[in-house]
Amino acid sequence: MKPAPSDSASLAASTPPERQPAESRFARDGGSRWSWWLHAVFIVPKSQVHVLDFRYQVYVFELFHKVWPNRVSHYIGIPLHLGALFVWLAALAGTGVAWAAAAVLTALHVTIAVRSRLLPLAVLAAVVDLGLCASALTWLAPLLPVDAALWQHPLVFVLGWPSVQFATHLLEPTFPPPTSGRSGWASLRELLRDAGPTHLAKMALLTPAHAGVEVVSSYRNLLVALSILLRRLGVRQPALDQAQPWFDAQCAAAEPVMDYDAYRQAMPA
Repeated sequence: MKPAPSDSASLAASTPPERQPAESRFARDGGSRWSWWLHAVFIVPKSQVHVLDFRYQVYVFELFHKVWPNRVSHYIGIPLHLGALFVWLAALAGTGVAWAAAAVLTALHVTIAVRSRLLPLAVLAAVVDLGLCASALTWLAPLLPVDAALWQHPLVFVLGWPSVQFATHLLEPTFPPPTSGRSGWASLRELLRDAGPTHLAKMALLTPAHAGVEVVSSYRNLLVALSILLRRLGVRQPALDQAQPWFDAQCAAAEPVMDYDAYRQAMPA
């Protein structure tokens, strides 16, 4: 006998977690199907909103870029992606538009750095942002003409490098919900073993969307990468140095804080 529709909730509760649909498990833990898809695409949707909270941006970057191949692909790919974007804007609408985009990027980065009391970062960001535009229009533009072969078109690099960046995320040791197919984080082996073919198919279909998220995240992550560079060079960044032990502890945790509201509650003052 089939269970009555009214018994569906109790049936889901009695089904082992690894056998429940990923969306049902996400809903069981307080999410909705809309929320499931939003998080499946953006992973951390609020990182796209709380751009001015630079400590959160640094934390999210470190949380999802633990292994060196993934970090390196972003350190190389982000400048190349943005440089190709400047080249494409110049070819499409003139160099003035490319420089205007660089000025907006610079103003945003300087505002975030000054707001976070990171003056060395503000100076470095201004130099790198404007220098990146100048370098792209001077040296990269001749290599990426819009009327040449398709593989040389600037848009191939604008979209191609973020795709490489997304691919290197597969090297990370663990994946968050709902990507994990469960209510908590899971390794790639656990994901492939437990998630089921339907969930894996959904994740595969979302690959272009994930590459798109890398595209729209580049402008944020460039500033984070510059901050990490300053830290490697030994430049003090008090606003971040105080939070780094907490960042490290969360990155090492089995179930790290990910949502912005939970982060605000758990982050030491």
